[in-house]
Amino acid sequence: MPGSPALVDALAPAHEPSRRVLECIRSAARDTLEDTEARAVDIVCPLEQHDYTAHTGSFAAWGAPQVQPGAGNYLPELVARYALAPLEVQVREVREHIGTPAPEVLTVVVVDGSAGLTARAPLALVPGAPELHAQLQDFVAGKAELPGQLESLGVFAPRLWEELANVEAHRRELYCADDSLGVGRYVGVWEVCS
Repeated sequence: MPGSPALVDALAPAHEPSRRVLECIRSAARDTLEDTEARAVDIVCPLEQHDYTAHTGSFAAWGAPQVQPGAGNYLPELVARYALAPLEVQVREVREHIGTPAPEVLTVVVVDGSAGLTARAPLALVPGAPELHAQLQDFVAGKAELPGQLESLGVFAPRLWEELANVEAHRRELYCADDSLGVGRYVGVWEVCS
């Protein structure tokens, strides 16, 4: 799932594509939880200092103190908790590396694509980034290998993409993708080999 703060209704209430991505995340997670009967979630995301807030469990640092997912101090974790909150699942663990996903929990990986997909993107238009966006969609869907040069094409945190490339999954499905804010956002479900 993406870590975009625009997924939070209070931070981007008029951005309809973000509402669709949020609903896609919730639908994919709901379907997966029902299929696996898991009731716990592990969140895997970057835990970087520039994403840190001392306002535990709150989006106050981003201008929405009324939005309180209850725990977390890093933006990607807060976004994941917010997205999953209506599903009433327990977050068992938050970590920086995928490792070996536990079969009894849903492992949610928070990762974004290139931030250079349009002229108005955070990095402006990065040559090759739109092609990377298409390649990452194919990768999430299980139709292609992970492309190279992620960082040079505008991916801020390529490490988790590289870890995903090492996960053995016997089913991979892309639920939705979006580039409306100039950043690649993907929602996919992988069934990991046990």
